[in-house]
Amino acid sequence: MIKCKKCGELKPESEYYTHKTNKTGHAGSCKECQRALARTRASRGKCGRHKRIGASRYNIKGPTVYQLLGDRDEIIYIGLSTDFYTRISRHRTRSGFWDEVTGLRYAQMGSQLDMAICEILLINKHEPKYNNEIFTGEPSSWFMAEPEWQWMPKPRPVDL
Repeated sequence: MIKCKKCGELKPESEYYTHKTNKTGHAGSCKECQRALARTRASRGKCGRHKRIGASRYNIKGPTVYQLLGDRDEIIYIGLSTDFYTRISRHRTRSGFWDEVTGLRYAQMGSQLDMAICEILLINKHEPKYNNEIFTGEPSSWFMAEPEWQWMPKPRPVDL
């Protein structure tokens, strides 16, 4: 008989999964408690088998222009992507400014050409501090209405 670390009940060894590295050879909590934990994690989207990003709201496909926002909704970066989830994940792991991000906005475009033009015009208009490759410093003669932005909070590591 083994005492479960979760529910505290004494149960026979058959009620525990095997665990090679544990000195008893069995898991510390019973099968019933482990199943309950797995159901709870799956319902919250934290189960390893389910790649969840906060909610499906981050799983945006197609031509998208996005803005990463800093303090006081200051635009610190403008980018484009056809796979929003992957691009934001890369920012989280590879950009040196992710800690400054407090939220983001995105707008879906009709085509990749619209997306590319929109990004360049927005960078020239707003001059974000982390977009220094495209900004020309010259005012653009093109006119473009601001897209309809959708706002979302900064994705947490568990969301990505």
